[in-house]
Amino acid sequence: AEAATYGLALADRATWSVAGNAHLRSGARDDVEILALAGEATYDQYGTPFGGQTYGAFDGAQTAFPGEPSPGAPVLTPTRIRGAYAIEKIEDLRTYDQSYARLRLYRSQYGAQTNAPFFDDLSFPNGVISYAGRQSGVLTGFGFDVKTFAAERHRTAYGIELRRQTSSLDQSVPTLDERLTSDPVLTSALAYLSDEWTVSPSFTVQGALRAKATHVSRSDGGRYGIAALDPHVAAVYRFGGNALRLTFDHTTVAPKPLETERHSSTEVDAPFVPLAPERGDSYELSFERQVRGGALRLTFFAKAERDRIDVLPADFRSAGAGIGVPQSVGSLLANGAEIAFTRGPLSVVATSVHARSSSASQFALNDLNAPAIAANHLFPVGYIPDLSATATYRFHIGKLTIAPSLSYETGYPYGNGRSVWVSENGVPQRVLNDNHVNPGYNYYFLRDPSQPYDPATNPITGSLGTPEGDDPNTLRSTPLLLVSLHVEHPLSSRTSLALDVANLFGTATPTQLQSNPYLIGPPGYAGGDAAYAAWYGQKLAGKPYTLGNGIPTNDGQSAIVPWQYGTGGYVPASFPEARSISLSLRMSF
Repeated sequence: AEAATYGLALADRATWSVAGNAHLRSGARDDVEILALAGEATYDQYGTPFGGQTYGAFDGAQTAFPGEPSPGAPVLTPTRIRGAYAIEKIEDLRTYDQSYARLRLYRSQYGAQTNAPFFDDLSFPNGVISYAGRQSGVLTGFGFDVKTFAAERHRTAYGIELRRQTSSLDQSVPTLDERLTSDPVLTSALAYLSDEWTVSPSFTVQGALRAKATHVSRSDGGRYGIAALDPHVAAVYRFGGNALRLTFDHTTVAPKPLETERHSSTEVDAPFVPLAPERGDSYELSFERQVRGGALRLTFFAKAERDRIDVLPADFRSAGAGIGVPQSVGSLLANGAEIAFTRGPLSVVATSVHARSSSASQFALNDLNAPAIAANHLFPVGYIPDLSATATYRFHIGKLTIAPSLSYETGYPYGNGRSVWVSENGVPQRVLNDNHVNPGYNYYFLRDPSQPYDPATNPITGSLGTPEGDDPNTLRSTPLLLVSLHVEHPLSSRTSLALDVANLFGTATPTQLQSNPYLIGPPGYAGGDAAYAAWYGQKLAGKPYTLGNGIPTNDGQSAIVPWQYGTGGYVPASFPEARSISLSLRMSF
């Protein structure tokens, strides 16, 4: 949004990585693999700080920015994020006449730190915030599995895996006088058994069971365990060069470390709520047909997830509004179709998806999402286009391989929606999305936002004016059409040179929009309305909000940064992607 709205697209990025992979023969049947990978990356969110930026401008009332030289010292470095990672693995693969066994031990480590006196201008009422944080984690695992081919009609596999994951998080948000910490330990075990049964030359059935158990140990002494048994079933029927596939899969996902433990200095009374794992059922039906010189595959899929983890008030089903804590209360439903076609040098892939979720992204952490979940209402998701398709044609000129491609993507879902869910005496109800119930992300605007809607005494005086539906994410941004090019030339039997050009003709347009983060009135509102100033000022310790739309502020009366989002209702959340060109040298050993 920043790059699109006020042009701060300058950014420095740097990364390095090194990897080694050695195979040692320790006998006629044993292959010992030793693998190591390490790397580091840095990312500057902004190329240069804005003029006049000082550390003290983004201190809190009680909290100074960690490591600041002095409150009046100028900030000379941009928001900087640094991360490092390392993976080590040793594995022994032993082969037999009709089977193989694999034993492995691995460790994965990561760490990251963020130094951001000016982190983001966020949205009303938080204003501009500063942020500093460190996080790290270590995942250690041991696994053993076996696959057999002894029987003519059966291929069986089984195995176990043990994991221990430690995680540490320490975040400071000085402008909000808030500190977040998290230090849980997750220990898990997995065992599986599968069999692929060839009933006949034309019919194959596969079945699998996966047993999972995870134990959560919080740093505050909280303990609980999670266990599940996940089945997987698939069948393939072949006839006349065609194939029909049917798959069912049930998956259970344990909560992530930050979901299991999150301590905030501003929420000291947050209750401890043991979490259930997220569960999902997926179904897939596909038809495959061999055509002359190629193949056609048509797939229909559906997914239903439940117990998705969301952050809601502890008593969100009642009339009160307690502190928000992670809870296993969410749902997601998705279905769609995919078609893939290849014939000679031509390949086409197109996917259509329809998905609805219990969380509307812009409402996920405020009090509007809770009554919607209590009402079992699902919102259109805002992160998947309805349709995406890519066609690629590959041909050769001498030793050159040339592959132009054409990609199309429908616009991304966005929009506030004409209605919202609220809780009235513990009962979820759907009401107009106006600036009385949803100040800052509303569709309708009342004459006096401090009073409820009344067609006679407090009418609607304006709206965003867009043709959206009742729910958020019912609008679509501009579709995206891209032409790209890949050219590759072999230099030797082990070396090749490749050229890739994305957005060859520079025609890409913004792919997503978001609500103006400082939407204080109807589109075009420039401030000066006493009722609006008083109403929105309640969020700023009672100070009147005298500014208009699109002006980042911490006090409601003065701009805190030297740019603004404009006075419209929606602003770009991604910027036009310029033409990108990459040249790569590929070598194999």
